Amino acid sequence: MEQFNCLTTGLGSLPHTNEREAYKFVLKYFDIPFWPQLPKKSPLENMLEQLKADDINMQEYTSGLQIVLEKKDELKAYHYIKGQIAGIFTYKTGTRKEDDPSIIIDRALWQIKKLKEINQNVILFFDEPNFYTWGSLELAKNILNFYCIPKETNVKIGVHCCSNTDWALLLNSDLDIISFDAYNFSTNFLVYKKEISLFLEHGAIAWGIVPTLEKTTIQELENRIDEIILKLGVEPKKLLTNSLITPSCGLAYCTLEEAEFIANLTKEFSLKIKSKYLLE
Repeated sequence: MEQFNCLTTGLGSLPHTNEREAYKFVLKYFDIPFWPQLPKKSPLENMLEQLKADDINMQEYTSGLQIVLEKKDELKAYHYIKGQIAGIFTYKTGTRKEDDPSIIIDRALWQIKKLKEINQNVILFFDEPNFYTWGSLELAKNILNFYCIPKETNVKIGVHCCSNTDWALLLNSDLDIISFDAYNFSTNFLVYKKEISLFLEHGAIAWGIVPTLEKTTIQELENRIDEIILKLGVEPKKLLTNSLITPSCGLAYCTLEEAEFIANLTKEFSLKIKSKYLLE
């Protein structure tokens, strides 16, 4: 199993209105590059609207994806390239449409194909901010099964949820990565110690531990990670080698200055943890 060793990545959205500046920002702060979503540039770059993107209108809906494709020679040396797409449940609740969920999988496969033009090692997150309202357990299980379809293309599949949810359901799935707001919801998440330990045998956790709505320090974040390790009762390296470090949510509605602070803190905190626990 691939070890992530607390590498950093972002969740997608940024406050920039210029895709080239956003691209530079991504490379400056994050170990795993991702294509930037820029809803402040255009309403068409809202994640639900971006489901309309294709080879013809890519610049209009996903200018950040267009720029990383233009810069693909610069990105081949990275361990991974990351993409993101609106999840099935969020699509259904956000649009009130009852379309076949395969529309999301079709768009995901299209995006994976584009990203593999850059790097064969692709991570794709399905963004599910509305997962806390899923209601039907059967519906949730069906959605998670759909998310495993693209794994046939040799891609790491993750789900990001920036609210509280039924974590046991995600932890018992075949997902490769669970991404969550660890700054606000780690207490809820850590209830499932046994499920977390079993999930780490095959998957990784993206700890969204750097808050986007308030300021903190590296020392506070270090204290939080130490507390998480203590509560889980796992050997630190087992947890941290199978971890990513991210902001708690997307940065689209931050100011540029706030986004710089959050991204830099994410980078510095990752370096501190890697040094403390001798991670490569």
